Amino acid sequence: MEKTEHYQDSIKDLPPSYCCPTKTESLALRKALALGVAYSANVGGTVTLTGTLPNLVYAGQLPVIFEKAPTVTFSGWFMFAAPFGCVMWVVTVVVLSLRFCPPWQRFDSSQSAGQFQLLRLERDALGPLKYPEYAVLGHGVVLVLLWFTRTIAGGGWSILAPNPAYVTDGTAAIAVSLSMFMFPAAPFWTKEYCAPNAYEKDSGPKKPKRLLDETAIGNLPWDVVILLGGGFALAEGSKISGLAAWLATCLMSLNGMDSVLVLYITVLLSAFITEFNSNLAATSMLLPVVAELSVALKVHPLAHMIATTLACSFAFMLPIATPPNAIAFSTKVLSTLDMITTGVWISCCACLLLTLYTASMFEANYGEDPFTCPTWACSNE
Repeated sequence: MEKTEHYQDSIKDLPPSYCCPTKTESLALRKALALGVAYSANVGGTVTLTGTLPNLVYAGQLPVIFEKAPTVTFSGWFMFAAPFGCVMWVVTVVVLSLRFCPPWQRFDSSQSAGQFQLLRLERDALGPLKYPEYAVLGHGVVLVLLWFTRTIAGGGWSILAPNPAYVTDGTAAIAVSLSMFMFPAAPFWTKEYCAPNAYEKDSGPKKPKRLLDETAIGNLPWDVVILLGGGFALAEGSKISGLAAWLATCLMSLNGMDSVLVLYITVLLSAFITEFNSNLAATSMLLPVVAELSVALKVHPLAHMIATTLACSFAFMLPIATPPNAIAFSTKVLSTLDMITTGVWISCCACLLLTLYTASMFEANYGEDPFTCPTWACSNE
């Protein structure tokens, strides 16, 4: 309470221009920040396997489409996607800077000190991290370490299991989740240790509070889980029914073209489709087709499927394409034209750079030529 009152008193001491810049000086910056948050969420989600839904769709569909395909690992995906994510971050910053805050346009810098002071006051109002926050942070760090060390040179911790093949990234996620259901939300020597939870009655013995309780089960996004399962079912149905093979046959006109050009067309098509669909739906629909097309054209399915998955996160032009875009648009700061005129440049750069990056760096990460069909894929025909 005292921190809140101190914060409000500090805000009053700031000049009005610090808290409320003039419209002409702040509108461009507000647009850049709104788009920057949305675009960085789209790009940042591609870096890790769990960062965005298209990545999870790829991890789930690959063993369904190709039973003998190599296992998708958190560390393997990160090693390939992280450098490209850094490149796309630079591209995003450059495009947004040139579009809304060009270096040749002068801004009133007299307000900068006050605006930074305002941000510091908001940060201080949050207060220091508390015990439950440290506990959750520690679980998160342990989970990432388990993901990275599951399969490393020498075997990783998965070799401790009787059958390492059954140990996946999901094993680590479930183990850490179970730990959070048992880990106390307060030190045992404090009175908060046995404070009643919201669902408990006031009478009777008190249970120690945990980081997670049964209410967390009901708060899970079950709609997303079911949607992911529907995507896996779609992949299996497309394969069994022959729909994916038929669509790939329709695209056989690409046969005879340069392999890099085929990869670029695949990336461009994926990025275009995801502008008008959710990236989850676009990935679920495209991956089976791209897999069949890769086998038909005798190129590496992994290279084209990974590029397709990444391209499905490159939705920068329309609000409906991804949730971050929709949230940025809901701020009422942006118009659809702002998103189109800015996003088209980032999308074009992303498609071109992704094609070149996959063609040049895939073999360094996976040890196979991106334009040669591996044995495990050819035997799947």
